[in-house]
Formats: sequence, structure tokens, C-alpha cells
Amino acid sequence: MFLVPGSGNTIRVNGRAKVSAGGELCNSFAIKGKAPRTVIVFTVDEVYFQCARAIDRADLWNPGQPALADDLPSPGDSLVEATNNLFDGEAYDKKWPDRAAKTLW
Repeated sequence: MFLVPGSGNTIRVNGRAKVSAGGELCNSFAIKGKAPRTVIVFTVDEVYFQCARAIDRADLWNPGQPALADDLPSPGDSLVEATNNLFDGEAYDKKWPDRAAKTLW
């Protein structure tokens, strides 16, 4: 599913995808001189427009809408659950802002 920011349009793509770490391919997506470590390569079989009603009703793009993220588990919480408590999710979440600042464009 692909969302188009600021609109109710949603595009559903059926097909296959693979992750590639190919240097030349990753370098072709460089932004501000930084290439991603991996890219997703899609083989598209079908493309559909989905009904926009759910996005419109959710008022998804309204900046005045309260964030619902506080009601969701954090990425660290999800990793704890996925690893049967073998992962320090609290440390992961706490270190995320610094990691993001260093590794995101």
C-alpha cells in the first residue's frame, strides 16, 4: 500500500519485492551524497487504486489531529514481543533519536 501525502489516494501494488545491497543500485538513490545501505526492488504484477474513504474519515493529514502513536506499542516493544523478551526494547527506543540523527539523511 502506498499513501499519497495530503490526499486520500491510496495505491495497492501486488507483486514481488526483494532487498538489494548492490552498490551501484544503492548509489543511484543517493541523497545529499549519502547512499542507502539497501533498496527494495519491486516487480509489479497489478496496481489498484483503493477507496479513499478510510483515510478521509481518519483525517489522516490534518496537522491538528491528535497523534495516536502514543496508543501504539513502540518499535522496542514490538521487538521484545517478537523475540520472546530476548531484546532490550527500552534501550532500543531510548537510543533511537541519536541513531536516527546519525544514520538518516
